[in-house]
Amino acid sequence: MTVLSWLVLVGALGPLHADDPVPLHIGGTFPMEAGSGGWAGGQACLPAVQMALEDVNNREDVLPGYVLHMNTSNSKCQAGLATQQLFDLLYTPPTKLMLLAGCSPVTTVIAESAPVWKLVVVSYGASSPALSNRDRFPTLFRTHPSANMQNPTRMRLFEKFHWKKITILQSVEEVFTSTAKDLEELGRRKGIRVERQSFYGDPTDAMKTLRRQDARVIVGLFYVTEARKVLCQAYHHKLYGRKYTWFFIGWYADTWYIPPTEEHLNCTAEQMVEAAQYHFTTESVMLSRDENATISGMTGREFQARLTAMLSPDSDPANTGGFPEAPLAYDAVWALALAFNCTRNRLPPGVRLEQFSYDNQLMADILFECVKNTLFKGVSGRVMFSDSGDRIARTQIEQMQNGKYVVMGFYDTTTQELEWYNKEQWYSSKGPPPDSTIIRESILTVASELYYSVAVFAFIGLALALGAFIFNNKYAFRGIIVQSQPQCNNIMITGCSLCIASLFLMGLPSEGISLPQSAFSILCHCRISILMIGFTFAYGSMFAKVWIVHRMSASENQQLASRQKDEYKPLLNTHEDKPIPSGRFYTVIAAFFVIDVIIIVCWIVFDPLQRIEQRFPLLVSVPL
Repeated sequence: MTVLSWLVLVGALGPLHADDPVPLHIGGTFPMEAGSGGWAGGQACLPAVQMALEDVNNREDVLPGYVLHMNTSNSKCQAGLATQQLFDLLYTPPTKLMLLAGCSPVTTVIAESAPVWKLVVVSYGASSPALSNRDRFPTLFRTHPSANMQNPTRMRLFEKFHWKKITILQSVEEVFTSTAKDLEELGRRKGIRVERQSFYGDPTDAMKTLRRQDARVIVGLFYVTEARKVLCQAYHHKLYGRKYTWFFIGWYADTWYIPPTEEHLNCTAEQMVEAAQYHFTTESVMLSRDENATISGMTGREFQARLTAMLSPDSDPANTGGFPEAPLAYDAVWALALAFNCTRNRLPPGVRLEQFSYDNQLMADILFECVKNTLFKGVSGRVMFSDSGDRIARTQIEQMQNGKYVVMGFYDTTTQELEWYNKEQWYSSKGPPPDSTIIRESILTVASELYYSVAVFAFIGLALALGAFIFNNKYAFRGIIVQSQPQCNNIMITGCSLCIASLFLMGLPSEGISLPQSAFSILCHCRISILMIGFTFAYGSMFAKVWIVHRMSASENQQLASRQKDEYKPLLNTHEDKPIPSGRFYTVIAAFFVIDVIIIVCWIVFDPLQRIEQRFPLLVSVPL
C-alpha cells in the first residue's frame, strides 16, 4: 500500500526536476558493415541519429523533463545476428519503449517479433515491399519509403520511352523479390512484358542468360556490393553501350561504381565508369531542398553540412554507407520523439511514459496511434505515414552523365504527375535504344542499281529495234529487203521489242517500286506472257523464213539435179525475181502464236501462278 501511494504521488507531482530528467530508452540496430552483399547504412545513419537525439534533448518544448537514450548494436545487416541482439536489448534492463531498425532483413525479423513485447518499430532504412503487410508487421512504420514506390516511376519512364519489354535482374533477398513481383504485376496491367533473372552471389551466369535473351532494358535490384559485380560483368559481356539501358537503385552512394580494393573485382575503375555511363536511378526524395527551416530549425542542406562535419575527416561522404539515407534516420528520431510527446499528453492521469512495460497494451496502443498520425516537416521532406506504415514521398530520377548524376525529374505517385527536365542523354542521336532487337520484315527485291542499269540497256535495245523498224520500212522497196520479207522482219522486230520490254516487268518489285498484293499475280502472268509472245514473234519469224526457204530450196534442188549446169543459173534467176508470198510466213507465225495462247490460257485457268511468301533466316543489319 505504501509503494502504491508513492507511485501515485510521483505521478501527481509531474516530471522530475529539469536538472534530473527521466531517461526514456530506445533500442537501435545499425548495420555498420555490409557483410556479404548487405548495406552498411549505419556508418552515416548512426551519427545522424546521435545528432537527432542531441537536438531533441536540447529542445524544451519536446518531451520536457525527459531525455532520450539509445542502446545501439551493429547488426551487420544480418537477420540472425539481429535476432540475437533484439533479445539482448529486451532482456537487458532498462525497458525499451520503442525500437529503431535499419536494413530490410533486420527490420523484418525485428518488426515481426516486436508485437509480442507491445513495441512499435520505426525503420529508417528498410525498403522491402513485404514490410507493408500490416497483418505480418502490425506495429512497423518506416521513414524510408517502400521499394514499391519506385515501380510506378519506372513504369512511367518505360511508357515515356516506348519500351514494351524489360528484364529484371535481382538478388534473391526478399526485399528485391517482392519489388520484382510488384513490378511484374504493374507491367502486366500496363501491357509491358517483364522477364526476370535472379542470382545469388555471382551474377556471371545470369548475365550470360540476359545476353542470350536479348535483354536491352534492364532493371537491377540488389545491394551495392552486388551492383558492382553486376556492372563489372556487364562490361565483360558487352551488356552496356548504345543498345542497352540500365536502371539501378538510387540509394547507392554517388561513386558506388568505383571498386574498392578489398573487393578484388576483375574490372578497373575506368572500365566501371565506361559501363556505368547513361544508366538511370530512381529513389524517393531523401533530402529536402526547401530553404525553409524544418522542425529541427535546420534546412536539408544545413543538416547535410552538419553531418559531413561529424563524419571522419578522412572519409568521403559519397563513399560513406547510408549517407543518402541519413536524413531519414534523423527524421525517424524526431518521429518517435513527437510520438512520445503525443503519448505523454494522452496518457491517463497518474500514468507516465517511464512506466511502460512489455505487457502494457494501453500505452502501446496510444504510442501506435501517435506514430500513425505523425505529420511534420523534416530534413527529408514532409514526414507522414500511410495506413500500412509506409512513408509517402516523391521519387527522384537521375541519370549518370560523364561520371556525375544529373537530376532528370520527379514523379509524384499520389498525383501520377511526371516533372521532367528533358536533360537525358543517349549514346545515339536517334534517342533511347529499342527494348529489343528490331526485326523488320522486308521483301527481297531486285536492287535498284541493278534494275535501273538493266533498264538503261533495255531502252538502248528498244531504240535499236525502233531504228531497225524504221530502216526496214524505209527501204522496203529494195530488192534485198523484199527478198527478206519486210513484213516478217517487222514481226521479228516486234517480238524482240516485247522480249526487251519484259525486262521492265521481270525486275518488279524493285527497291522504291512496290506493287499491291492483288496485282502480283497479274504481274507474274503478264511478264511471262509477254516474254513468250515476244519470243514466238522473234524466233517464229526466223524459223518461218528458214523453214519455208529450206522447203522451196529442197524442191528446186530436185529439179536442178536433172538439168545441165548451164541451165542452173537462168532457173535460179527466175525464182529470185519471184518473192515468196507473205501468207506462208504469216501462217507459220500464226500457228506458233495460237499454240502460245492455248498454253497461256490453260496455264492461267488450270494452274495459275500464285504468290507464296518464303521467309529466310534473319540477317544482321547495322547495329543501333
